[in-house]
Amino acid sequence: MTQLENIEEPPKAPDVLVPEHQRRRALMYPLEVIISPLKAFKEIAQNPSFIGLLLIFSVFMLLSGGQEYVRASKIILDSGAQSVSLLYYDSFVSRFAVVLIRSFYGLFLNWVTYAGILFLLLRVFNEKSVPLRPFLIVVGYTFSILILYVAISSVLISTFPQVHLELSLWTSSVPDDMRTVIDLVNQAWGPTVASSLITILSYAFQFWLMLLGAVALHVSTETKWAKAALISIVAYLASIILTGLLSTIF
Repeated sequence: MTQLENIEEPPKAPDVLVPEHQRRRALMYPLEVIISPLKAFKEIAQNPSFIGLLLIFSVFMLLSGGQEYVRASKIILDSGAQSVSLLYYDSFVSRFAVVLIRSFYGLFLNWVTYAGILFLLLRVFNEKSVPLRPFLIVVGYTFSILILYVAISSVLISTFPQVHLELSLWTSSVPDDMRTVIDLVNQAWGPTVASSLITILSYAFQFWLMLLGAVALHVSTETKWAKAALISIVAYLASIILTGLLSTIF
């Protein structure tokens, strides 16, 4: 037996262990972005995984559906001597499906436009060039906070008073009747404290998202904090305008 034959090769760890560990770790990224964004984005930039991003979309759509369920439970349709919650009306299933589709489309559109504009502005400001695909993933994690926003707003919506509407008015396709329904709902829910809190939270979470965008830029492209904040704010405001235009088209 030769000397070379006596040398034993060290055992190799299975290649699958690292990817599996990274996938499990990526599931924690959305929560860590909320709790410790700087630390989270540093790790995300090193491991830009779609797994956590898919989790954000899934939970967001689930909570959006739950929010629509809560909202529908507050609308009572009256027809003569009979009253029924919107939850048990025939059109609720189709309405629920539309809400889920719009939630996915809205989140996807906001993510792509915000990240795309950020990417373009980095070129304009001559900042560090990064590959587009991992950059899109990193920026996508800034939308983790929308999960928290939808959850809180759903709780607040659950405190809204019930609104009684005539069934014939609700099912009418006449523009004046549709506006009347909106006015009646706004009159019942608009003056509530919960409605005011939802509006305030909406602005607060948008500002929070812009801050997270600045953190993502600073970590992934080494952009200075002041410039990262400026780019994030400009990109977000531009994305709001662009998504508004695209929403009217599609």
